[in-house]
Amino acid sequence: MKLSKQTKDKIRALPIISVADKLGMHLYGMGKLNRRCVCPFHDDHAPSLHLNATKNIFKCFSCGKGGDVIGLVMQVENLKYLDACQWLIDQFHVTVIEETNTDSSPSAYAASRLTGTLKSAVSAISSTEDRSVALQSAGQPNSSDSGIRNATLCSAENSCSVNSSDLIPLKVLKKSRSIGSLFCQSLLSCSYLDYEQLRHAAQQYQLGVSRDGGVVFWQIDELQRIRTGKIMYYQTDCHRIKSRNPTWVHTLLKRQLPADYTLHRCLFGQHLLSGKAPGATVCVVESEKTAVICSERIPDCLWLACGGLQMFSPEMLAPLVDYKVVIFPDTDLTGDTYRRWSDIALQASKLYQFHYPLRVSRLLEDHATQEQKTRKIDIVDFLFEHEST
Repeated sequence: MKLSKQTKDKIRALPIISVADKLGMHLYGMGKLNRRCVCPFHDDHAPSLHLNATKNIFKCFSCGKGGDVIGLVMQVENLKYLDACQWLIDQFHVTVIEETNTDSSPSAYAASRLTGTLKSAVSAISSTEDRSVALQSAGQPNSSDSGIRNATLCSAENSCSVNSSDLIPLKVLKKSRSIGSLFCQSLLSCSYLDYEQLRHAAQQYQLGVSRDGGVVFWQIDELQRIRTGKIMYYQTDCHRIKSRNPTWVHTLLKRQLPADYTLHRCLFGQHLLSGKAPGATVCVVESEKTAVICSERIPDCLWLACGGLQMFSPEMLAPLVDYKVVIFPDTDLTGDTYRRWSDIALQASKLYQFHYPLRVSRLLEDHATQEQKTRKIDIVDFLFEHEST
């Protein structure tokens, strides 16, 4: 694991008095800015180790040892630098911005197979050992019913108040279910998935088809409530027809829905959380297409999609507090997309108590070519392009 400067700065900014408390050090004094404790580094009979909250450092005025919060954890827990950082990340739920080795060239990735490369990327980012006490449930109830249903009540823990009048009728979804869209057919013709994988993915994500051949990406929450559906149009090469804007099911059903219908978007694939135990790895991408493909190529992880950076918000990540979340941003020439995704992750970590650190992958930032960044590719584009070279 290689941490970015931003993450290291966040770790070093953790309050040293809180860190000492987590380490089980008995603190003396009532001041907010300075505390003392018996130094654990020598045979101390008086509280010789001072904690300075203003400078966020420690110093023993008897044996001379001192440093920042990372140094304190290293010496008290006898850990190496990165292990101490990981201890602090786990204990204080720090949002991690990953930084991969920049001396690896794109050609090195060209030699890797699709699944092997992506599995390694996910594993390297998400394989964090939880050193804290047993996980506390975030209180999000799961559906005991495996079928799609329309719930009439919203739990108090939900991040937004969703009423029964804000849901799409189940019969609309059932009527749409099909792999007959051009999107599904192009997944086959372009060899992204084979037929069995397509059928399985379509069933998992409840893929539908509109009357004019568009694919319906349903947004269903973890309580199996149908929030809305996004209709998109694809070409035979499995790329979106950019001249056709997405259509929303709730817009098409405007006359049939209650007058007080209010749209509450959620992550595409969010309903699949009900089948995942706390601590499972959940990967968040931008495109529904990417989530569908990766769900079959890398089935060890649950793949969700926000459906577009402009629709992504910290609130969308609230249902994921019990999971190991890895975010895979798209890329561009300026790095603005990566920064915006990272900012949203940082905001979410401040709003919600995640049991594991949120992680933002730098896979594309560090390894996509300039030409690929110009095209603003995502991880599926990158990995399939390199698999074919």
